[in-house]
Amino acid sequence: MRINKIEIESKMRRVIIFTLSLLVVGAGVYCIFAWNRPDHVVEPRPVYSYSQEGKLSYNVILKANSVFPTTVMGPGKTYFAKLVQSIPVVYSYRFTGDKPASMEATYSMVAVVDAPKMWSKEFVLIPPTKVQAEGKELSFVKTIDLNLDTYNQFLKSVNQELGVSAREPRLVLKGEVLMKAVSSEGIINGSVNPRMVIPLTSGDFQISGSLTDSKPGTLKIKERVIDQGALVARKISVIALGFLVLVLLGTVLLTSSRIKPVDEVTRSVQMIIKKFSDRLIKREDVLVLPQGVTEIALSSVKELEAVADEISKPVIFGFDYKGVYVFCLIDGRVAYTYRVVASEKAVPHQLSEPLKKQVPNTVLSGKTTSWKEGTL
Repeated sequence: MRINKIEIESKMRRVIIFTLSLLVVGAGVYCIFAWNRPDHVVEPRPVYSYSQEGKLSYNVILKANSVFPTTVMGPGKTYFAKLVQSIPVVYSYRFTGDKPASMEATYSMVAVVDAPKMWSKEFVLIPPTKVQAEGKELSFVKTIDLNLDTYNQFLKSVNQELGVSAREPRLVLKGEVLMKAVSSEGIINGSVNPRMVIPLTSGDFQISGSLTDSKPGTLKIKERVIDQGALVARKISVIALGFLVLVLLGTVLLTSSRIKPVDEVTRSVQMIIKKFSDRLIKREDVLVLPQGVTEIALSSVKELEAVADEISKPVIFGFDYKGVYVFCLIDGRVAYTYRVVASEKAVPHQLSEPLKKQVPNTVLSGKTTSWKEGTL
């Protein structure tokens, strides 16, 4: 069964086929990339969540005095060194996990008398101590009674020994908890380091520092999972490539180039123009002969060729007033003419597009160009 093809202008059809070919190549490259992409990826998966918090809290115990009605002051206030009797510090820690585990914590605390940029001295308040627990929680609470007079006396003795007074001396409490939890999912290691800073001064002071150190965490394991993005990319690449190939094949097989029809007269004229291309002259206006020139009509292209070879004159090409194609040879007072009957659409003194591309745009000169009134 014969299929009627869709006609498309030749140049446009070539552009469409070329564009589709590029798209097919691009889709093919993308398809290769998509199918070479791994279909599994390694991703971390949370299996154990936990939180831990180390904290230093305190109150300030005052000596008997006539200023304050109570001998206990809470945190976050301004204190006077001469009125401070002691500072009870509560050192606490808490670890909580979402699954049972074997837990072990090692905690310690030191007090550091620090003269910034000058010297420092460390005192052990709590040596490394272990505490263990099973389950989801581990905690401890320790209380330390700080006597500021002890550290102020030490500071005074160092100043006397060095002969230089410390600038902005302070007492720094440093707590440290090293935690290890072993669960069925793996091992968790962590630490917290709360700190308290107490100025060593004879005037008023405030207590500062990172009193609470809280660190939540998650234990993750790596596992291979299906990469959904890779699977989607593969499907898209196959569909796109298949669609573009079908469109390209359909364009090639179901379409044809639209060729402008060339009538018999035009083909004949093209053949003659090609034959005399090296000695052909085109007239831009209607072709007329000078008065007194005798016209001899030729009946065939062979006769035109024979005369042209014999007299060695250029062949003049144009139209007469009736729109008839005329090939003319001028030899003195004799004009040899050969007419090709033009189609109904022929326009006098205007060449069709195929002929315009073949005929050289030359202007006659010399005796044979001195045209006078008269028609062929």
